[in-house]
Amino acid sequence: MKLLYAANVFEDFEMLSLLCEYAKKTSPDLSIVTGSVTKEVLPDEKTKQLMNHGVFQGSVMELLQSGSPEVQRKAREVAQGGPFNPQVHLKALADGILVDLGIKDAAVRNTARMVQKGFEMGLHTVNPRELLKEAFTTMQAQYEKFAQALSAFPGAVYTLPGNFDGLPFFDILCEKNLHLKGVTCADMKIAGYGSSHFKPQHIPAGLLVPYVEQQLESGLYLSEAVAFFLQQKPDIVVSYTPPDCKTSLPGTDQLKTDALEDYLTEREPALVLTGLANNAVGASMHNASTVTIYPGSLGEAYGSRGGEFCVLDIEEKDLVCADFYRITDKAQGLASATLMKKYLRGEHGLDERPCVGGLLDKIKNP
Repeated sequence: MKLLYAANVFEDFEMLSLLCEYAKKTSPDLSIVTGSVTKEVLPDEKTKQLMNHGVFQGSVMELLQSGSPEVQRKAREVAQGGPFNPQVHLKALADGILVDLGIKDAAVRNTARMVQKGFEMGLHTVNPRELLKEAFTTMQAQYEKFAQALSAFPGAVYTLPGNFDGLPFFDILCEKNLHLKGVTCADMKIAGYGSSHFKPQHIPAGLLVPYVEQQLESGLYLSEAVAFFLQQKPDIVVSYTPPDCKTSLPGTDQLKTDALEDYLTEREPALVLTGLANNAVGASMHNASTVTIYPGSLGEAYGSRGGEFCVLDIEEKDLVCADFYRITDKAQGLASATLMKKYLRGEHGLDERPCVGGLLDKIKNP
């Protein structure tokens, strides 16, 4: 089976089109292109507004729920004997606390200062529902473009969400979604689990695809991904979050899940396809049976160079060859693609071999 694999589109649909062109020239048995599909869902200024508004609201609630007698006294003062209305009296309460030298509680004064700063920044006028609606609509548009691009790939093609991706992903990409699903290709069972515990701060948390994993006091893990893989018993695991493999590849140390590491040690699937470590390119032997693939990043963003993908040759459920390519110039297209790394199965696992020729050479002389 020939498997074409790429991750982290990051809204680079031009590069995705070049990957599709390669697929049409080589006709892989299976193509998997995972998230993250999105890169930004709100302009920077609106993202800052939404994040700051959350901090502001937290300070407001902390101040209003304070059991401090000093805060309660000041609230009665600013309400002038009437009922305290936060929409009317909140700013006056924060201002009053800060000018009242009789209020000594440092925590109360700091909270009041945060509320006062929020008013100065205009955060009380921010409508978070409208911003979330705008972010949701942006995600929908990106996933519709992504779905259209995937429909042009020849043969079977699947995807799953990355850590930047949100809930609209499933409605639009339901037929090609591999998250919490299993499929069979060339007698190999493939199962996927997307998203990650490593969440971006610039995308609203409420829209992101959840990653369900928790470590108990005993040290054991409750992991939705591992429970799913145990049920599916796949030959190929597609996990956007990588395991804790023993690898020298850069960018992988903090982006890992120990729960998946334990699963691989016990069950030894043939192959693990990852995506989160978007700066890591190459293959790593987890044990004598399992190979973990780090494809790099198809889109250019967040320090990644972009244009990276890999082609995997699998025989009798074993990876026998892994070629890692990079398209260096969109204008030149596939002609600019170079072979970055090559691995062949040897007696003692994977052996990295010298890289010779470009992508077009490989197409002409497979």
